Amino acid sequence: MIYLSHGEKGGTGKSRLAMLVTDVLLQRGRDVVVVEGDKSGADVGLRYQDFCNVEFINLNRPDAIEEAFEELGAALDKYGSDCDVVINPPGQASETLDKSGEMILALANALDHEIVGMYSLGNLDIHVNNLARSLDSGIMQYIATDKRIISLSGKVGLKESFAWTRSDLRKVVLEEGGKEVFIPVFNPETLETKTRTIAGPFSAMERKDSPLTLSEKILMGRWLKQVMPGLKEVL
Repeated sequence: MIYLSHGEKGGTGKSRLAMLVTDVLLQRGRDVVVVEGDKSGADVGLRYQDFCNVEFINLNRPDAIEEAFEELGAALDKYGSDCDVVINPPGQASETLDKSGEMILALANALDHEIVGMYSLGNLDIHVNNLARSLDSGIMQYIATDKRIISLSGKVGLKESFAWTRSDLRKVVLEEGGKEVFIPVFNPETLETKTRTIAGPFSAMERKDSPLTLSEKILMGRWLKQVMPGLKEVL
């Protein structure tokens, strides 16, 4: 299975979602490959490079889409179909991805993979329109209707603040078998910042050997109890 973390740029939670999905897959005992698409800010790749296979590829290449695709194909061809792949594109890569949908689908089919398209939304009407465009003519149109996951981040706002929740598009996507997940904000911010510097799955930060303090481990566990059930349900 290929899990593609797509969506809006600018803090909508794409990288955090890719991290959490990788965490879930590792908990399930899967052989995981992380494709980190932003070499300049390789947060997901650096977090997991000692815990699973990681490929660092520049996917933000709107003027060289074929070259980016060729590099992605060469990387995935090394692992075959007996693994799960989590692709974390850079924030500016939406144009590259939406123009690569047909090629990425062909690559997935050749490698005997299905694609799960995870789209992290902003909370404005324009963001719903961007998703609609990707569903109509971008990469999301190549994702099977029951493999589409719309992600809403608590860092962007409360669930009811998202234009998506009031949109006709939401009704269509969910009626076609698509799924929705809300990722609650991780507080306090100081702890959220601290965990960015700690490698490995979030779920491992509750363990005795974790560098977090006792109270920090409790806060981490509380957040994971809010996040993981909903995420595991849609994956």
